[in-house]
Amino acid sequence: MIIMIIIIIIIIIIIIIIIIIIIIIIIIIIMMIIIIMMMMIIIIIIIIIITIIIIIIIIIIITTIITTIIIIIIIIIIIIIIIIIIIIIIIIIIIIIIIGLFSAYDRNYIRNE
Repeated sequence: MIIMIIIIIIIIIIIIIIIIIIIIIIIIIIMMIIIIMMMMIIIIIIIIIITIIIIIIIIIIITTIITTIIIIIIIIIIIIIIIIIIIIIIIIIIIIIIIGLFSAYDRNYIRNE
Protein backbone atom coordinates (compact mmCIF):
# COMPACT_ATOMS: atom_id res chain seq x y z
CA MET A 1 0.00 0.00 0.00
CA ILE A 2 2.77 2.42 0.91
CA ILE A 3 4.57 1.52 -2.33
CA MET A 4 1.41 2.35 -4.30
CA ILE A 5 1.10 5.71 -2.55
CA ILE A 6 4.77 6.46 -3.25
CA ILE A 7 4.36 5.46 -6.91
CA ILE A 8 1.24 7.66 -7.24
CA ILE A 9 3.06 10.59 -5.59
CA ILE A 10 6.05 10.11 -7.93
CA ILE A 11 3.72 9.97 -10.95
CA ILE A 12 1.92 13.12 -9.78
CA ILE A 13 5.26 14.90 -9.26
CA ILE A 14 6.46 13.83 -12.71
CA ILE A 15 3.18 15.04 -14.29
CA ILE A 16 3.46 18.37 -12.44
CA ILE A 17 7.08 18.77 -13.60
CA ILE A 18 6.10 17.96 -17.19
CA ILE A 19 3.21 20.46 -17.04
CA ILE A 20 5.54 23.14 -15.60
CA ILE A 21 8.11 22.46 -18.33
CA ILE A 22 5.41 22.65 -21.01
CA ILE A 23 4.10 25.93 -19.54
CA ILE A 24 7.64 27.35 -19.44
CA ILE A 25 8.25 26.31 -23.05
CA ILE A 26 4.94 27.87 -24.13
CA ILE A 27 5.80 31.11 -22.27
CA ILE A 28 9.25 31.20 -23.90
CA ILE A 29 7.73 30.65 -27.35
CA ILE A 30 5.15 33.40 -26.74
CA MET A 31 7.90 35.76 -25.56
CA MET A 32 9.98 34.99 -28.65
CA ILE A 33 6.99 35.68 -30.90
CA ILE A 34 6.32 38.96 -29.07
CA ILE A 35 9.99 39.98 -29.38
CA ILE A 36 10.02 39.13 -33.09
CA MET A 37 6.81 41.12 -33.61
CA MET A 38 8.29 44.09 -31.75
CA MET A 39 11.42 43.92 -33.88
CA MET A 40 9.32 43.81 -37.03
CA ILE A 41 7.27 46.80 -35.86
CA ILE A 42 10.46 48.74 -35.05
CA ILE A 43 11.95 47.88 -38.46
CA ILE A 44 8.74 48.95 -40.23
CA ILE A 45 8.69 52.25 -38.27
CA ILE A 46 12.36 52.89 -39.15
CA ILE A 47 11.67 52.17 -42.85
CA ILE A 48 8.65 54.53 -42.81
CA ILE A 49 10.69 57.29 -41.14
CA ILE A 50 13.55 56.86 -43.65
CA THR A 51 11.17 57.01 -46.63
CA ILE A 52 9.47 60.13 -45.22
CA ILE A 53 12.87 61.81 -44.77
CA ILE A 54 13.90 60.86 -48.33
CA ILE A 55 10.60 62.19 -49.73
CA ILE A 56 11.03 65.48 -47.81
CA ILE A 57 14.61 65.86 -49.10
CA ILE A 58 13.48 65.19 -52.69
CA ILE A 59 10.63 67.73 -52.34
CA ILE A 60 13.06 70.34 -50.94
CA ILE A 61 15.53 69.74 -53.79
CA ILE A 62 12.77 69.96 -56.43
CA THR A 63 11.34 73.17 -54.95
CA THR A 64 14.75 74.82 -54.73
CA ILE A 65 15.51 73.89 -58.34
CA ILE A 66 12.11 75.23 -59.45
CA THR A 67 12.53 78.46 -57.49
CA THR A 68 16.04 79.04 -58.83
CA ILE A 69 14.79 78.45 -62.38
CA ILE A 70 11.91 80.90 -61.79
CA ILE A 71 14.32 83.49 -60.31
CA ILE A 72 16.69 83.07 -63.28
CA ILE A 73 13.78 83.48 -65.73
CA ILE A 74 12.58 86.62 -63.89
CA ILE A 75 16.11 88.08 -63.94
CA ILE A 76 16.43 87.34 -67.67
CA ILE A 77 13.03 88.97 -68.34
CA ILE A 78 14.04 92.04 -66.31
CA ILE A 79 17.35 92.29 -68.21
CA ILE A 80 15.52 91.98 -71.55
CA ILE A 81 13.02 94.68 -70.51
CA ILE A 82 15.88 96.99 -69.43
CA ILE A 83 17.70 96.38 -72.73
CA ILE A 84 14.48 97.12 -74.69
CA ILE A 85 13.92 100.33 -72.69
CA ILE A 86 17.54 101.41 -73.29
CA ILE A 87 17.19 100.68 -77.03
CA ILE A 88 13.91 102.66 -77.17
CA ILE A 89 15.53 105.60 -75.34
CA ILE A 90 18.53 105.50 -77.70
CA ILE A 91 16.21 105.41 -80.74
CA ILE A 92 14.19 108.35 -79.35
CA ILE A 93 17.41 110.33 -78.72
CA ILE A 94 18.65 109.54 -82.25
CA ILE A 95 15.28 110.64 -83.73
CA ILE A 96 15.37 113.86 -81.69
CA ILE A 97 18.95 114.53 -82.83
CA ILE A 98 18.03 113.85 -86.49
CA ILE A 99 14.96 116.12 -86.25
CA GLY A 100 17.08 118.81 -84.60
CA LEU A 101 19.72 118.51 -87.33
CA PHE A 102 17.07 118.69 -90.06
CA SER A 103 15.42 121.71 -88.46
CA ALA A 104 18.80 123.40 -88.05
CA TYR A 105 19.62 122.54 -91.65
CA ASP A 106 16.22 123.91 -92.74
CA ARG A 107 16.82 127.17 -90.81
CA ASN A 108 20.27 127.58 -92.35
CA TYR A 109 18.83 126.74 -95.75
CA ILE A 110 16.06 129.30 -95.33
CA ARG A 111 18.56 131.94 -94.12
CA ASN A 112 20.88 131.28 -97.01
CA GLU A 113 18.06 131.72 -99.49
